[in-house]
Amino acid sequence: MEKDSILIGGVSGENEEKEVIKSKVRSRVKEMLDGLRDTSAKPIEGEIEKTRKQLEYIEFAEATLEKTFKKLSIPHEGRFVEPEQIHFLAKEIFEKKFPGVVCDAGGLFRTSEQAIYMNNEAVSSGSNPDDREMFNLEDLTHECIHLSSRLKYHASVDAQKQVSVGSYRTGYLVISPENGERKFNGFNEGVVCITQRMLLQGEAAELEKRFGITQEQLADIGYGIYVPNQKLVYALVEKIAKHRREKPGFSLTRIIRGQFTGEMMHLRDIEQIYGKKSLEILAKFQSSQDPKNSQERDKLILEYFQSDDPQERSDLKDIILNEKKAEMS
Repeated sequence: MEKDSILIGGVSGENEEKEVIKSKVRSRVKEMLDGLRDTSAKPIEGEIEKTRKQLEYIEFAEATLEKTFKKLSIPHEGRFVEPEQIHFLAKEIFEKKFPGVVCDAGGLFRTSEQAIYMNNEAVSSGSNPDDREMFNLEDLTHECIHLSSRLKYHASVDAQKQVSVGSYRTGYLVISPENGERKFNGFNEGVVCITQRMLLQGEAAELEKRFGITQEQLADIGYGIYVPNQKLVYALVEKIAKHRREKPGFSLTRIIRGQFTGEMMHLRDIEQIYGKKSLEILAKFQSSQDPKNSQERDKLILEYFQSDDPQERSDLKDIILNEKKAEMS
């Protein structure tokens, strides 16, 4: 399966001519992305040398993702993650490089660069990073799942034949080329968190043997970040399983698989269960660049998908989509 693809806009002319131009643009974009990825794989200013244990974590994440893809019957070639793609930064360096970035996990993944940047708080606070087992392993696994998700890019050609490239899709997250809206962002983060927990808890014996991580530590893994997001996913899974008359595990596996393959057709179940425009509502959950700008709306969206009352959902839908000038109480 091809891991990423490129959507091209702004090309005019006859069909045959357009395809020739698109082919040239696609080749040019691939060269640009390859160059960007080569650059991002090099050490950056302020980067902290990886400890032996952090390198072991990377190899553990690699092996766990390989097992997961085999279990989900998803074909894959090559490695999922290389150590050079991951950069550990002291907290002050991380915040300087990514000012204003809001994320629950201790790092972030940059789609175009195919690189992971970890906020190594342990180093910044003067403590030994090797003592922060779960902090590094949880967050690293989270970002590696993003890195291994289905990726798409959007390239556009302007009147002067200049090409601009942007991230279009990472897993379920779809970034609008028109206005930058991050559709399905909240849903995507919830799916990643649940996937992260299932991957690590499924390797409980190996984690205890290799890193001394206890069953008690694993029991709480992943519950401290993106909590509303996970509640949203579980609410959907419960409703979908009931609708399809299947075990919730089957519904959840289908959703987890979709973040890696790019399949989204199964999300149509949501419209059948909740009614028209429900996918539009799901796409709006945490779609703002800054989550603080949509906290009240996001609370209503979670209530909407958790509700069993059709009338309550109808009222919430009107408020969320601004179809009525209703006051939020």
